[in-house]
Amino acid sequence: MKRTLTVLTMLLISVTIFASKIVTKDIKQLPTQSQNFITTYFGNLNVQKIEIEKNLLGIKDYEVTFTNGYEIEFDKKGEWTKVDCKRNPIPGALVPQKIKDHIKIEFKGDHITEIKKKKGGFEVELQNDITLIFNSKGEFKKYD
Repeated sequence: MKRTLTVLTMLLISVTIFASKIVTKDIKQLPTQSQNFITTYFGNLNVQKIEIEKNLLGIKDYEVTFTNGYEIEFDKKGEWTKVDCKRNPIPGALVPQKIKDHIKIEFKGDHITEIKKKKGGFEVELQNDITLIFNSKGEFKKYD
């Protein structure tokens, strides 16, 4: 048992040691899907930096920061996992209709400033700093 624990600890340490971040401004370092996403929804913004996180197993994820402070995170396949527009509304096309409808009814005049894809659904943050959890069908589950 001790030997197994030691081997697992050493493996974890080596994966952590060999993890690295590549920092660039070159959008072509992103998967095509991520490039298309940025062009479609944020094409008018300038990229400040792109962080590419790697470990022994390959690329783990990408984080794009724009000069205005907006941030987008992508998984290794290039699919968005988080969009943070600080205090400004995120592009409405990124939000499932049921979530938009819920916000419109329950939080009139407020808007979504951040959305994260979570296992089994979405987490959204509103301008007033309220965080809501929705399932994958866009149905409200709870406040966070």
